Amino acid sequence: MSERDLVTAYRPLTAIGARGHHSAMTANEKRLAVAAVPEWFHSFDFGDGVIANGYVSLEAMRHRAGLLPDVRSKTVLDVNTWDGGVAFECERRGASRVVAMDQFVWSMDLAEHSRIWREHKARNETPPNPPEMPYWRPESLPGRAGFDTAYRMLRSKVEAVVGDLATMPGADLAKLGTFDVVLYLGSLYHMSDPLGALERVRRVTAPNGIAAIETQAVVVGGHEDKPLCEVYGPTNPLNHDPTNHWAPNLAGLRELCLAAGFRDVETVVGPPSFIGPRRAMLYRMAPSLKRLLPPPQPTSRYRAWVHARR
Repeated sequence: MSERDLVTAYRPLTAIGARGHHSAMTANEKRLAVAAVPEWFHSFDFGDGVIANGYVSLEAMRHRAGLLPDVRSKTVLDVNTWDGGVAFECERRGASRVVAMDQFVWSMDLAEHSRIWREHKARNETPPNPPEMPYWRPESLPGRAGFDTAYRMLRSKVEAVVGDLATMPGADLAKLGTFDVVLYLGSLYHMSDPLGALERVRRVTAPNGIAAIETQAVVVGGHEDKPLCEVYGPTNPLNHDPTNHWAPNLAGLRELCLAAGFRDVETVVGPPSFIGPRRAMLYRMAPSLKRLLPPPQPTSRYRAWVHARR
């Protein structure tokens, strides 16, 4: 059994959505529904002044939405959807069908998970993997509360599936089908087998379809053209999270996508500019300094976003 199998034990593919018939809620009913969710990951504006403030702010949600490919009249699969914020946005933008899939996050009591993570971080420690903790309850899926609440409040028709793309058997992968747009956001760096994970993303991407891939990424100064990655483990953890395994540089991410069978890769968000205002002013005053000064040493980590076309 692989490390990822231990982290995310497979749960049979189970449809739980495609309902889409709800009565409108009053503002007070909305406030009560939002307050009943112990932990929101995505932030939502449900109207009537009712805001669900999650870990990902409304501003960050708007930024992510601006990076999405065109989904109008297209089928969309949102892998590891959490609260479904991006899936519901795709529905709002006119996608013909949206499937939101998760298993790992939905299996956790997220409030308890966050509490234990904060305690360990304060002690500069990394907690055990979630499946080893008492709050891991895949039989009841407590972490689905945010998704189900948003689903009702938005009167959504998004289809929800309980499953782990990285480990589901081939028959269930075939049953899932292919989609014009596959969203694989914030997931790749949690995969102990990144190439295998991207091959599965490619399998559920329709011919000529696009996989939007967002991941933790690194910059290694002076080696931007070489495919490289940084590995995280007991002596080099990332954010005190035992499910963070590695992060590629942009060249490495592109090479992995091509190795997985995608035919081309478009960079949507690449490494940030590391030229500070003082150096930029010097370059404007004396352009020749670009050749004389050593290149700026970048901060190593950022979030990359690419569109890989099958």
